[in-house]
Order: sequence, then structure tokens, then C-alpha cells
Amino acid sequence: SEHCPTSDEALGVTAILCLSGLPADLTASILAHEAMHAWLKLHPNFRYREQLPLRVEEGLCQLVAFLFLNDGLDPVEED
Repeated sequence: SEHCPTSDEALGVTAILCLSGLPADLTASILAHEAMHAWLKLHPNFRYREQLPLRVEEGLCQLVAFLFLNDGLDPVEED
């Protein structure tokens, strides 16, 4: 389980980690998903008194990963 900062703690993101050696589309999906987690934590206009339910946050992150895979990648040229 992730640590959820209290209102007195500073919000921050230390790192986004991803395994090496994965296929490019999987890596892109993971990084888009994790970047959305970071955005939700860091964006000044997205701070709410109540934390988002985990299912909602994960759903948003999965949606961003899907949208990135659907529209954000250029086709891979095969040799």
C-alpha cells in the first residue's frame, strides 16, 4: 500500500520507476500511467480536501495510459 500524506505533509514525487527491457508500448503505457499519478499529486489545481478513492485514481491513470497508447505513439517502423 502506498503512503498517503496527511494535510500537514508536503506532497511530492521522488521518482517514477520502470523496468528496463520491456517492449516499447508496455514501457510507454507504464510511464503514462505513473506520470498521471504524479500529475494528480503535484498539480496545484487538482488538490482536494478528500483524497480520490483508489479505484478512481487507478481508473484515471489507466485511461491516460490507454489514450496515450491509442493516440500518443507514432507507428513503429519495421526494418
